[in-house]
Amino acid sequence: MEGVWEEMNQMPPFKIPELVNLMSETQPNVMVYLMGMGGDILNQDEREELLFMGTAVWKAMIDSAGSIPKVTQKKIDEIEEINISTLESLEGKSNSAFQAASEAIIENHNQKDILGFITEVLSELAEDDEAIRADETGLMFIILKTVVEALDKAAN
Repeated sequence: MEGVWEEMNQMPPFKIPELVNLMSETQPNVMVYLMGMGGDILNQDEREELLFMGTAVWKAMIDSAGSIPKVTQKKIDEIEEINISTLESLEGKSNSAFQAASEAIIENHNQKDILGFITEVLSELAEDDEAIRADETGLMFIILKTVVEALDKAAN
């Protein structure tokens, strides 16, 4: 995941839309989910970071698995429903509380490297980048966790 993150951060700006378009073609439901979530809660910078991170997750999982069958909206909805209770427990938590809760969730997950990386990046962005509000890291984590789990279930 770290390699994909570095690769995407070093990509020329005109290449990012090409990657997003490829993701839209291969995983349209995941893209719709990423673009539709947090609309009234997340600010523009947070939505952009969410889309960038979601695209990085997709790319890392494609690089690892080869190809992943299309994720259905029903599968995303099922996974999201399971994750809602987690979101409620993280909502409004401080950055340190978010990190502790995330570590507990990640510990036994079969995509723990990707989820761990997501947690690390969100924490860094909340601390170092005024564009990401610490109170919204929990929501962003749950959205990205839903994407990871939907892609993982489709791949396996």
